[in-house]
Amino acid sequence: FGDTLGPSSCHWVHLRQLADIGGPALLTFVMAAVNFGTLRALLTRKDRKPAFGALALSLALAVLAWIYGMWRLEDIRTYLATSKSRTVHVTAIQANIGDFEKLASEQGVRGAADDVLRNFFQLSDRALEQSPKPDLIVWPETSYPSTFRTPMAPAELARDQRLESYVRERRVPLVFGGYDHHDGKDHNAMFLLEPAGATSKANSNAPGELQIYRKSILLLFGEYIPGADLFPWIKQTFPQVGNFGRGPGPQVMELKTGQGIVKTGPLICYEILFPNFVIQAARGGSEVILNITNDSWFGAYGEPYLHLSLSVFRDIETRMPQVRATNTGISALIDATG
Repeated sequence: FGDTLGPSSCHWVHLRQLADIGGPALLTFVMAAVNFGTLRALLTRKDRKPAFGALALSLALAVLAWIYGMWRLEDIRTYLATSKSRTVHVTAIQANIGDFEKLASEQGVRGAADDVLRNFFQLSDRALEQSPKPDLIVWPETSYPSTFRTPMAPAELARDQRLESYVRERRVPLVFGGYDHHDGKDHNAMFLLEPAGATSKANSNAPGELQIYRKSILLLFGEYIPGADLFPWIKQTFPQVGNFGRGPGPQVMELKTGQGIVKTGPLICYEILFPNFVIQAARGGSEVILNITNDSWFGAYGEPYLHLSLSVFRDIETRMPQVRATNTGISALIDATG
């Protein structure tokens, strides 16, 4: 994704704090400069004298980076421990359902969709029995197996009604990934559904209050094909590739809690890899990064760990916590130090 050296420092607690100055690109520069200076020191000139200047600069750069990281880490931890911030309890649901197509082939689309929804309801009920009770439940990307509030069949309408009833009866806001039909196109979307009158205890039968975020940075050859809108034959040649609409960009969702409104910056899947996208949401007032994703396509090894490791730099750059909910892992709560 344009930078592969800096993010390799994701497990170096002190060094990675430099990302709040220049992101992974600065880490790449520091690592490359230290290695280059060390190499110059190991090589000898024609007069057989080692390049002590290059070695000194390398050591100075490494020490300065470590000192800055140590100071910044302590500074952030002190602030988090002493600030009068609100406490919001969030539950991320990871149902470990990755292959909807396999379920659909075995049970039929409707049976598979109902089974997926049943699993998420059961796990969410378990979460609601815990103490403290969550202020928000988060389901991962495409956890809702159809469009929401734009049903195309009676089964989809019944599914929408089940979800609306669940949120209304449990009196808990729900974030979930699904599909949204808008302006003639389907969108990979994140929904924030709150009970009607979420700040009161009135048992209203009205539809819940809904906020929608539509994914803006689409996955090449997964969610769109370049030029497919101009040349329809491309879609016919590759029918297995999605043709999703593109959302307007960074957005802020407002979550109502007992402690007031919490502003969240929604991100779907690999949008988390783009620093400027997350920073724009932060400048718009976001207080929490809310990331839902589905890494099940890649199996249990490699990519899920890589995706999580790259995600931590957005928390350091913005100094915001992140709630990350995934279908099959790795779900996480990441604090402002990464």
